[in-house]
Amino acid sequence: MRPILLNLFSYPIYSYPLFLGLSFGTAYYYSLSVIQNRGVHTNAFRYLFMGIVISAWVGAKIFFLLHTSESAITDAKSSNFWLGGGFVFYGGLIFSSAFALIYTIALKKFSLRELLYCLPALPLAHAIGRIGCLLAGCCFGSELNFGGLDRHPVQIYEALGNIAIFLILRSTLKKGRILLVPFYYFFSYSIMRFFLEFYRADLERGIYFFSLSSAQLTSIALLIVGAMVFY
Repeated sequence: MRPILLNLFSYPIYSYPLFLGLSFGTAYYYSLSVIQNRGVHTNAFRYLFMGIVISAWVGAKIFFLLHTSESAITDAKSSNFWLGGGFVFYGGLIFSSAFALIYTIALKKFSLRELLYCLPALPLAHAIGRIGCLLAGCCFGSELNFGGLDRHPVQIYEALGNIAIFLILRSTLKKGRILLVPFYYFFSYSIMRFFLEFYRADLERGIYFFSLSSAQLTSIALLIVGAMVFY
């Protein structure tokens, strides 16, 4: 755990915001390169990406508030909360997905097909973000006494899983099976996240029915919805 990565001219460089910025930057430039290689106009994409980032940020914050009801009212009134740490990934995923569908299908400002070509950027960026979680000490794992580790490095588990998903999506696109890309993403990430939750000890996100976390319940819901869309 290294929340302050280094001090640059007496100014601390914090790990989490640094890797969060790297994740957004990686997603943007990866997607931009895909769009440019396909000869698609980039201005509409830039507005789309900006909207996705904003909606993901707001969604992740709102879900965090829902999972920390004791301090939700106080946090919601604080600008430090909205501009600082404290996110729930599924909240960002749901809000940004809703925005992307409205932007592409309802408003027809960008092609949904072209957006799917950019989807591998999501697990790639997520993997980078999880390294930030590891360094910051959040989203930590349950106790583990093995090989000198005192806790499961679930952030590393998830980062490696996201890299694997990224490679799967890339391979699927190369085979021309574009319509399978969103299904493969939601299917693989939901299953991975469901089982990883058993090794997490970050109870701040909430435990609900039958000892399942909110992330596990969301994973089940996404699996069901994904299966319905696929069939």
